[in-house]
Amino acid sequence: MNNPLNRNAIFLMLLSLFMGSVYRVNAQITLTDIGQAPKLKNAIVFVVFTDTAAMEALPYISAIRSAWTFSRLEFINRVDMTDNIKNGNYFLSIETVEKTSKSLHYSGSGNTEKQYVQHYSLPYLRLWYPTSIKKKKDGVSYSISEIAHLELYMDITKIRLSNPVYPLDMDENSTYLNLNPGFLKNYIQVLNNLLASNKTLKLKTNYYDVSKLQKLKDDTLFVPKFVLKGLKVSSSLDQANNTLTATVTPTKNKSADLFKDYQFTYKMISSKKLSTKIIESENPFYYLMFVNEVYSRYITIVDSQTGEIIYCQYSNLKPRKDKTRSLMNSDILLLQKKINTKIKE
Repeated sequence: MNNPLNRNAIFLMLLSLFMGSVYRVNAQITLTDIGQAPKLKNAIVFVVFTDTAAMEALPYISAIRSAWTFSRLEFINRVDMTDNIKNGNYFLSIETVEKTSKSLHYSGSGNTEKQYVQHYSLPYLRLWYPTSIKKKKDGVSYSISEIAHLELYMDITKIRLSNPVYPLDMDENSTYLNLNPGFLKNYIQVLNNLLASNKTLKLKTNYYDVSKLQKLKDDTLFVPKFVLKGLKVSSSLDQANNTLTATVTPTKNKSADLFKDYQFTYKMISSKKLSTKIIESENPFYYLMFVNEVYSRYITIVDSQTGEIIYCQYSNLKPRKDKTRSLMNSDILLLQKKINTKIKE
């Protein structure tokens, strides 16, 4: 039998790639096929919800309508999606992506002891079009060709450890922490602008817009409360039984501890209130986004009016025993250092 893994070990590897794409683009969007832009501009994008008439879906539909100008939109229920699987049609929906992960376990000295391979699926918000369409008696089969995707940051307390089932609806913001109507509006703005400008902006390293960060000396930084959530990971390798054992435990920080040395103004705010502020405020402001994984994480500062990222601090972390993956006071101090950086004349 090949490398038996217990349920926690499988979950650990799954978590390590929740947000781990090769390229990091503005507002967590990866644009993979800009060549489809001319065709997409003259086509219809079918935006898929479980129920477009549901009260929960209406704010999301409104956010997409307000931000997307690149092509025509039509909002449909998932049960009607099959009827629209045709050449020349495009879709925006949450769909799963098949992944293969190679997970390394490290000893205390950092030497590789064991490698595991795991096949699994993750949900992405994807802009795509169907290919290899074949009609069947019970419907239609097709393959998904992706144009762009948004990786979804999941609340691990809402996901089962074994055989996880992911909601395929955009209004599941209790599970997808980075997908409320306000955040979605910013994502769609960025994607719309990337397509219109016929270019991809790949953000795969740390990035700082020093001139715009200067504004935070006077402006309030809004911080959604969910960024206080963290993970504590403990792992060990039982070589005798050829089993990797991992435990993932949710943790929570206190804002007073995180920002105790931050010399500028910040405000903790619920995700719901921040979403409303993004949508309704006529004046731009900046908010902090924290994406937490087991083996990597990043902190970004986002322009609420455009979705532009003006600060990105990314960390790719090797597996270590008893390591807490949380937003830390040192992260806030680094942000403060960048805010205080003098602009070169």
